[in-house]
Amino acid sequence: MISKRPLTNPSKLIVFFAGLLFLFSCGRAAPETVPAGAEQLQQALHVFNDAVGRADADALDSLLTTAYLHTNGDQPAIDKNQWLAYLRSRKAQI
Repeated sequence: MISKRPLTNPSKLIVFFAGLLFLFSCGRAAPETVPAGAEQLQQALHVFNDAVGRADADALDSLLTTAYLHTNGDQPAIDKNQWLAYLRSRKAQI
């Protein structure tokens, strides 16, 4: 049997409205917009990965901050200048 008494208990009201909020928020499609800056980030990653693949230390020098630290597996971290020197030597060996 359904009670005709109004909801007067504050905790019941909170649960009731939380349930309504949940029901009304379900089923809405996610926005189909690309977050601001996502395309620029993808482009920067492409440029970075391309420069690494070509061992282009000059291009990477302009992309990396002076505080850049390169880590790779179980090797100790090396700073930007050490990593760029490694890339230059690698490119010379190829």
